[in-house]
Amino acid sequence: ARMLAELAPSLDQIFPGHNVTGISPTYLVALRDAFDAIDSGDAPFVETDGHREYAFDGFSVITEP
Repeated sequence: ARMLAELAPSLDQIFPGHNVTGISPTYLVALRDAFDAIDSGDAPFVETDGHREYAFDGFSVITEP
């Protein structure tokens, strides 16, 4: 995620392939920031079906506990 976020300034759009067509490259920066928050323990989560769901602005990340 860190390496992809570094590419954001040089991109016009990204095409993630999951239910959306072109989106802003700033998503890559938000994704990096989300993973950093999860890794540091600063991101709130809810337990969902035995997994942790971390909700961010416009997307969520689901992990095993």
